[in-house]
Amino acid sequence: MYYNCECVTAAVEAVAVTGRCDGHCNLLSMFLVIFALIIFVTFTTSMPALAATLRYILLISQKLGRYVVGNVYLVTAWFLWLLTIRYVNS
Repeated sequence: MYYNCECVTAAVEAVAVTGRCDGHCNLLSMFLVIFALIIFVTFTTSMPALAATLRYILLISQKLGRYVVGNVYLVTAWFLWLLTIRYVNS
């Protein structure tokens, strides 16, 4: 049985009523704060990782030439294409 936005056990005598439940949710503000913190941490850590990745690709292209960077791109695109084909066919 469902009453007052909670499951009611057989030991409690209550009747479910039609309509909306009371909208008093005390956890919404805590959820929004934690969610904002997670979003902030995600964006602050992803930007340095992207910069490090791009610097590494630049280093590879200077040491080994643009041919290697192009091959890495082609192999990555081929691998992603294979994953897509496998996902679509399953």
